[in-house]
Amino acid sequence: MIEINDRKQVIEYLHERELIGYAYKPAVVDVEITGKTVAAYTFIADPAHLQYAGDLGLQRAAETIMLAAGISGLNRDYLMNTVQKLEKEGIAEPALTQLLQRIRALTGELDRGGGI
Repeated sequence: MIEINDRKQVIEYLHERELIGYAYKPAVVDVEITGKTVAAYTFIADPAHLQYAGDLGLQRAAETIMLAAGISGLNRDYLMNTVQKLEKEGIAEPALTQLLQRIRALTGELDRGGGI
């Protein structure tokens, strides 16, 4: 748990990490966690930003993720880690799980030399 005294440093760190290309906007949103609604500081995609892709559909989103990498590594690894952490916390995100299943299938195709 983050101490309230660390809030400023955490927000500064998150801004440095997440606002690199300014495709996101910081926001406080209400989220439900184990039946309780709490305010959460998060980042939301800016639909006016040039990098905003919108709803690509499952296949195109998976293909895009398979080709994407950032300074922290492969985008598919980021997705896998995110889904695993959510599942560990008991949080189900069916759309992300379905996307991860498609990524795993594409990863297997790559490993067999099939490409995308």
